[in-house]
Amino acid sequence: MDPFRLREFEAQLDYWLQQGYQIMADEADGEIRLTVIFVARAGELGKEREQVFWPMVPETVDMLARRGVEISRAGV
Repeated sequence: MDPFRLREFEAQLDYWLQQGYQIMADEADGEIRLTVIFVARAGELGKEREQVFWPMVPETVDMLARRGVEISRAGV
């Protein structure tokens, strides 16, 4: 995988985790589907949800695992 692209993924993942977003990952058609959810805390507005697809390659799988994000493969 292109190292620059991998660093982009890593920066995005770290940002989400630092902001307290909940991250769910599952395998979808050979890719990793990440569902990123921000649930408002007391005094904050709204709920955000974003869904992105990352390539399922050893580098992204390892990066998620090192940060405690497990990839669900229930549909496989």
